[in-house]
This record gives sequence, C-alpha cells and structure tokens, in this order.
Amino acid sequence: MIGISTLLKLGRGDVRVLKAQLDLTAGVIQQTRLHSIVRSLVLALVASDLIGLFGNTALARALYLPMIVTLAIAVCSSMTAVYVTRTAGVVDLPTIQAWFLRFTGMQAAISAAWGIMPWLLWQPGNPVNHLFLAGLSIAITAGLVVSRGGNVGHKRQQRVRSGTPRISKTQSREVEPDRSTTL
Repeated sequence: MIGISTLLKLGRGDVRVLKAQLDLTAGVIQQTRLHSIVRSLVLALVASDLIGLFGNTALARALYLPMIVTLAIAVCSSMTAVYVTRTAGVVDLPTIQAWFLRFTGMQAAISAAWGIMPWLLWQPGNPVNHLFLAGLSIAITAGLVVSRGGNVGHKRQQRVRSGTPRISKTQSREVEPDRSTTL
C-alpha cells in the first residue's frame, strides 16, 4: 500500500488501485476478527498456570493478551465497517488517502496487540516457554504478512514469476565431466 501512495503523490498512480488495496485489507480485518480473538484466548490459556502446557504464567496476567487483542480487533473492525459504508463508490483522492493513514494506524495497532504477547506470557528459566513464544511470534508475524501480502503490485509478482524459470535453468545446468584425461 505504501508504494501506491507514493506513486499517487508523484501523480503517476491511480487512486482506484489504492482503494482496491484498502478494500482488500478491510476484508482481511473483517474475516480474521473472530479467529484472532479465539486464537489469542487459546494461546493465553496454554501458556498460563491453568493448563500449563507451555508455561506457568499467572492466569490473570495471561488473560490480558486476549483482552488487548479483542480491543484492537474490535476498534479496527468497527473502523473498517465505517470505511466500507463511507467509501462505497468513492474514488476521491483526499478521502482515500485519509483512509490509507487510518489503515496504517489500524495495522500498527493490531501488530502491537500481538507484539505484546511475549511480554505477557514470558516465563524466565523455562526453555519450552521460550521456544513456544519464539515460534508463535514467527507464525503470527508470517500470518500478518501473508494475509496482507495481496497488496504487492501485479508487475512485481510478474517479475518474480518470470525470473524463477531463468534462475532454475541456470542453476540446474549439469557440468560435463572432462574425458580428455584418462587414468
């Protein structure tokens, strides 16, 4: 999304592309709202002293994670609902740019809500807890990137796809053995 915003400022972009990207991001936020809340609750429970599978963090402290994620998702989800109703059929550059900034803030809020997970669920001296949190941090970051990765420009995707066969062809060339010398 940032790339198209820069092109719009330079006068070389189309506001409809930015709107399509914002529509995609709004859809992703709406689709993942319930899943994120349930996932944060389950993760907090398995790292709490109630279940104790991946840590023994106090239950009261562990439950802050689903509360913070729920708050961030609820605010962002309601903002996307407002976005959908207010921008239906609108392709006005100032309006879309204002929503672009709001969506950037929403993405930062959701990331910050998930980013607090290691701080809340960390248990000193427990390597199972440390590996669990490290793996979750990687998985959640990857999930956020992949779910919003549809914003990559079409031309960039074509360049990556068209470069793949060339790379594989040059990498797979077999070297002929030198038969000029015999033992």
